[in-house]
Amino acid sequence: MKTIQPPRRTFLRGVAATMCAGALPLVHAKQADWPARSITMVVPYAAGGLTDVLTRALARSLGERLGQTVVVENKGGANTILGTDAVAKGDPDGHHFGIAVATSLINNPILYKELPYSVERDLALVSLVASVPLLLVTHPAVAGDNGDALRQTLRANPGKYSYGAYSIGNYGHLAAMQLDEASDARMVSAVYRGEAPMVQDVLGQHIHLAFASPATCAPHIAAGTLKVLGVTGTQRLASMPKVPTLSENGFEDEIYRMNPGWIAIVAPSRTPADIVRRMSEQIVSVVHEPAVHEMMVGMGLVPVGSTPEAFAEIYRNETVIWRDLLTRAGIQPQ
Repeated sequence: MKTIQPPRRTFLRGVAATMCAGALPLVHAKQADWPARSITMVVPYAAGGLTDVLTRALARSLGERLGQTVVVENKGGANTILGTDAVAKGDPDGHHFGIAVATSLINNPILYKELPYSVERDLALVSLVASVPLLLVTHPAVAGDNGDALRQTLRANPGKYSYGAYSIGNYGHLAAMQLDEASDARMVSAVYRGEAPMVQDVLGQHIHLAFASPATCAPHIAAGTLKVLGVTGTQRLASMPKVPTLSENGFEDEIYRMNPGWIAIVAPSRTPADIVRRMSEQIVSVVHEPAVHEMMVGMGLVPVGSTPEAFAEIYRNETVIWRDLLTRAGIQPQ
């Protein structure tokens, strides 16, 4: 009997289907076994700062929960661009993640005409870890303990006062610009490479006011060498319950009610959705561990922990707000 051979195209389709069918259990098996080895967590800052310290605490708890080491890798520089790009170009096998801040995902895409990464194309949003409120602080010699009194001081002394910012276009820069415009103060602005030298210059009265993190300012506020006028956002800090929100203290512009920033987890965009969700669930659990939660509150952070969908919604909403703020401030893309 003559053997009838199937047409070549039909044969190849059959082989391809068999290969795909055989591959699916392997893919599912790999995801089921996740993590199969150590996980890398990239931090877009140098070691030692608040974000790095928090990441290392998260890494320890995640490692215990997942049964694998979580290795923290610092890739600072270029206003978080280097570290964020390293995550975007990482292997999407479920073992590469990174820390992202609002600067990485919202400000930089607006401020720079060209970036080596695209948030929508190259990154998967995993979980919002914490929001990062800021304090408006002044040197004690600056008169004014509330919004009206400070504006009167600034308005009565045009050109005399100055403010600091540790990045052009970040929240502290825009909020101080808003105060300057509202007071017609013609303040001088000074841009620093980091928060620590900026706060040191407020302490030394080289500049007069700035928006800075609670963790950095708390010791100086306790010592009476910094005066705090309020905290951004809509709620008081658990670690500083006596400090009013800026809105409570007479700062009426909407920018003072905004969330200035956040710390979040991202992954390469082609990371399997199941692994993204499982990592998100682990982050939520870690954030609510009593020791980690207490540490975050002590740092002046507001612990969150979220689903990928909730994080994506915050990202979309705040991108619109920031784009409007930067446009009104006249800051042009570089």
